[in-house]
Amino acid sequence: MKNSRVLWGGILLLLFAFIVLLFIIGLPRGGDITEGLQAYKILWWTSGLFTVCLFVALFLFQHHSGREHAVREKNLEMTLRSIGEAVIATDIHGCITCMNPEAERLTGCCFKEAKGCLLSEVFKVVNAHSGMPVDDLIERVRQEKGIVVLAEESVLIAANGRRYQIYENGAPIIDDANKIIGVVLVFRDITQELELKNTLNVHAMRLQRVIDTSMDAVIVINEHGMVSEWNPAAEKMFGWSYAEIRKQPIHETIIPQEFRQRHLQGVRRLIEVDKVSILSKRLESLALHRDGHVFPVELAMTSIQTENGWAFNAFIRDLSDQKNKETLIKKHNVILRETQRIAKLGYWELDLLKDTLEWSDEIFQIFDLDQARSEPSYELFLQAVHPEDRERVETAYSESLKHKTPYNIIHRVVTSKGIRVVHEQCDTSFDDDDKPVRSLGLVQDITERVSNLDELRLAATIFNSHAGIVITEKDGTIIRVNPAFEEMTGYSATELIGLNPRIFQSDKQSKVFYKTLWRDVVATGAWQGELWNKRKDGALYAQRLTIAAVKDHIGEVAHYVGTYQDIARRERQETEYLSTVMN
Repeated sequence: MKNSRVLWGGILLLLFAFIVLLFIIGLPRGGDITEGLQAYKILWWTSGLFTVCLFVALFLFQHHSGREHAVREKNLEMTLRSIGEAVIATDIHGCITCMNPEAERLTGCCFKEAKGCLLSEVFKVVNAHSGMPVDDLIERVRQEKGIVVLAEESVLIAANGRRYQIYENGAPIIDDANKIIGVVLVFRDITQELELKNTLNVHAMRLQRVIDTSMDAVIVINEHGMVSEWNPAAEKMFGWSYAEIRKQPIHETIIPQEFRQRHLQGVRRLIEVDKVSILSKRLESLALHRDGHVFPVELAMTSIQTENGWAFNAFIRDLSDQKNKETLIKKHNVILRETQRIAKLGYWELDLLKDTLEWSDEIFQIFDLDQARSEPSYELFLQAVHPEDRERVETAYSESLKHKTPYNIIHRVVTSKGIRVVHEQCDTSFDDDDKPVRSLGLVQDITERVSNLDELRLAATIFNSHAGIVITEKDGTIIRVNPAFEEMTGYSATELIGLNPRIFQSDKQSKVFYKTLWRDVVATGAWQGELWNKRKDGALYAQRLTIAAVKDHIGEVAHYVGTYQDIARRERQETEYLSTVMN
């Protein structure tokens, strides 16, 4: 533009010089015809020279204007090629006058083929849902005389059949007279954008479904404590609906009174330092239900800084059932340990693959070993087994592995407190290749039981002796008699059980005798003497009676045991014995 102004200045300067020259030549002066001819020649050559200069100036101007136009065209072409959007320009009739490479790619037509064609022949656009052609963009620009934007539902069908979801707008091309002389169409491929948008929408819907169906409470609050997300699990867990909770600060609803101040201080500290130190950590805390009861929860938090400030995401799990189960498990473990202690029953587990052995606490007690200093091992166990029983114990275990059967054995162990008797059981599991993988066993101290059994056997032997024995309750009710007593009295056990020994009393002893007898029993716990009793048939016989009181674990009388001996029978047996010896 600056060069153009210089060129026009030069032409005007030449014109001014020519006018001055003509003025000088045309001045009246004296002279002859020769001088007049000479002046004419000068004028002619000057005119010719001016004409040549004028043509040269016009040529240079035209050339310079052409170069400027070419530069502008080149710049426009480079601009159109460099932008990412597709551009098509048309004249007022809708014939294509310009098209950039992106427009060529999307329409599938090169500019050489499309130039001069109607826009509708190259730019074929239909509605994405109905498939019907969209309104003529050229006509709409003419009518509205301004920028026209079409919706995102437009689909461009390229010459090669490919389809592109596009966003398009058109604008009029206006000349200096404010007259529309054409239309420029700008559009871009938004297929991937829409796919991404749809994918994000799908993911957002899935995430919302996950949040809505989550068994944990999902809560989102801003830095002021107001709720923006509250899933159904949160409604069920805390008793507040979303419509109710979003109208009041979170610390006034689900945080117990004693923790509210600490909560507010923590939120302020996190905002001030611009850092969340509890992210990705699971914390156990207490929460408040709408009805006022406090319950244990597990809490995990994340945060994000938005244009509106910090947003905090909380994932909360109700631990009430878990804590109740843990409490119940602890209670059962205590009961199990106490039961094992009372029953003197321990268990052991041998992992044959890892070669590790575990003992329960009670096994250490049974073997009288210091749990802190003793490492469970098969060798340590064998050392505790009585030397006379070791071979039998090893054989029992090896045979159980060989035949894949449990073993059940009673053996002795030697402890610092003496020899104990234990009852041991074991069962082994095998893999698919019939290799033993784990042995699980029980060990019970039955020393007292064995001792009691021995005493019972002895008692049974005594009970079945020739002396008559009767056992009564504290009040004297008969609960058991032995066969010798049945033979002695003539009563069967069925007849006697439930009766009182008074049925055997005769008139040979007075009431004072029996009062004295029971006074001595109460005072000393025993009585021994001779008396007359009556059989079932009414016959009287002399007996030697021993009464002993049996007391329970707290020292109270529980039973009485009476031992009867028939004096006449005993004297008869002694006489027969002496007679046999003398003869």
